[in-house]
Amino acid sequence: MLASSRVPVVFLACVNSYRHGKRLRYLVHERKSIAKILQFDPNAPLYEPIQKGNLANQVFFKLLNKRTHASRVTGLHFTGHWDAHQFKLESDELETPITLKALSDLIGQLPNLKWVFLSGCANPALVELLLARDVPAVIVTQSNEKDPACRAIAQTFYQHLAQGRSIMDAFDKVASIHPEMLPISAQYDVEDNTFDWIGKTGMFSDMKMPWGLYYLPANQDRLLKPVETRRIIPFPVRNPKSNGWRTSVWANGLQWAAGVLALGLLAAGITMFLYPPF
Repeated sequence: MLASSRVPVVFLACVNSYRHGKRLRYLVHERKSIAKILQFDPNAPLYEPIQKGNLANQVFFKLLNKRTHASRVTGLHFTGHWDAHQFKLESDELETPITLKALSDLIGQLPNLKWVFLSGCANPALVELLLARDVPAVIVTQSNEKDPACRAIAQTFYQHLAQGRSIMDAFDKVASIHPEMLPISAQYDVEDNTFDWIGKTGMFSDMKMPWGLYYLPANQDRLLKPVETRRIIPFPVRNPKSNGWRTSVWANGLQWAAGVLALGLLAAGITMFLYPPF
């Protein structure tokens, strides 16, 4: 069996609905196409994509926080549309929406998160939340309708990322094809506890955000280094029964010796009690 516990994880989710007439099929196609891109080399993948289909949000959060996943989550990819305060991840109308606070708490439990890709569903409030959580790269596209450019940008980014490129290298490849994608350095004001960048609109504005890669200057170096990835390496599995008889002999021998010693000490104590020395 191959050991994959060190392969970085990318979670893919749609801001979508399963309600008849409201389900956006193209969002699902984007999610599945990105998962396929990340698995282009099944024998030695650089990333492990995990998709959220029709799972309850609580189940999805538990999956993200699973011990074998949380420390390996490198990227989050959200596709779709949401308002400034909450969104629903590919679920029916009875599902509890996810608030900004819930998303912030979730991200705070992912220590190795390197990027969040907001494909068509970005807004200033969400970008600020992610920067405040020290996410090195927030990749942004924004659209209120089906936009083929959003899907093409996402696919190009992951195609190059899956080849072992750094986040900035993969983004540069995107920008060379889609010049509307810009590297955007966000500035943080310590006194006011606010973020600002060129072209910023109001926190809950419906105006279109500049498309691009948002980052804090302090994190720029982290974008230039290849994302830490380790190929799957087959490790031989030792048979736990191969040395079982040796282990049993040693364990039984030690138990026997300890028993003899205890009996000896007990006998000596009784003898001294009955026949005290003069």
